[in-house]
Amino acid sequence: MRIIRGVVYKDGKKQAGGGYKVKTSPSSGTYDITFDEPFNTLSAVVATPYWPETTDLRDNCVVTELSLEGCRIATGAGDGRWSLRHFQLHRHGRRHTGF
Repeated sequence: MRIIRGVVYKDGKKQAGGGYKVKTSPSSGTYDITFDEPFNTLSAVVATPYWPETTDLRDNCVVTELSLEGCRIATGAGDGRWSLRHFQLHRHGRRHTGF
């Protein structure tokens, strides 16, 4: 079993966790997460907003793409617009063992 967890600030810097890299796209409010080691099977990624700067419950975080190697997370403001936000992520599953 393998677990990836972390906290990512809105500028794309990792605040906690490891085993992944982050690339930020400010114009679209998305973050591409690449895992250092691929997973063996598709497993769920859970992403939730992290609110050190706001407590607006309408701010959001959505996983929009998922693969063995990574995922894309989109964040937004309470009015539905894309907006960079802090978030937390969690993924667990089997380690990639080759074919």
